[in-house]
Amino acid sequence: MLLDLICLANARKRSERCVACLRADGPGWIRLVSAAEHGELNYAQRNLGDAGEPQNFDLIRVEVIQPRPVPGQPENWLIANRPWELLERPAPAAYRAVLADFLCSDELIFGSAADRICAASFRQRLPATSLALLKPRSLVFLHEILGSKKRVRALFNLGKNHYNLSVTDPPFEHALKCRPAGTYTPESIGVDDIGRLLFCSSLGEPFEDGNSYKLIAGVLQLPNHWESVA
Repeated sequence: MLLDLICLANARKRSERCVACLRADGPGWIRLVSAAEHGELNYAQRNLGDAGEPQNFDLIRVEVIQPRPVPGQPENWLIANRPWELLERPAPAAYRAVLADFLCSDELIFGSAADRICAASFRQRLPATSLALLKPRSLVFLHEILGSKKRVRALFNLGKNHYNLSVTDPPFEHALKCRPAGTYTPESIGVDDIGRLLFCSSLGEPFEDGNSYKLIAGVLQLPNHWESVA
């Protein structure tokens, strides 16, 4: 089955990537996965030919074979062995309506205000979704260095709930890791209008400690020719 998709995350996953999209025809989220043990996508599988890596807001065409849900990630679809195609970069402004339909109005992310979900709980109750489109408030980004490792986190509010989540959007991570360790407002790193900034949040697969962590897989600045989503 060929699907036209709006790419909203091409996120770091182990040493490869995880690509999350909204279907352009409106039914909802798709996480594209391979047949590898953890579903990660290598460059040969995800590249767009001369257009390179899928970027946020790309309109792409991908052939999928069948749903491949796993506990905690019901949106997974197995990709076919067919090159992906870039249709437009960025997607036309008409697709703003698709994002608006899926903008999360809840103050909870995947049913809770915590930064993680115990994977054992999936045996009793599977999450309805593991991908969400968020509009952050009171946002700052943190670049911290722990020993030899650098990491980027987003600190923000949804309603009365405060979140501190890891960012796994490679271009955004790289840009912030090139700066000194510290806390950065969106304005200080070139985000001119926070009202046009969205997050694609993803629930990661279970970690070694038995938890699935909530991640910011895509830091999304709306294309210039798009109206604000909310």
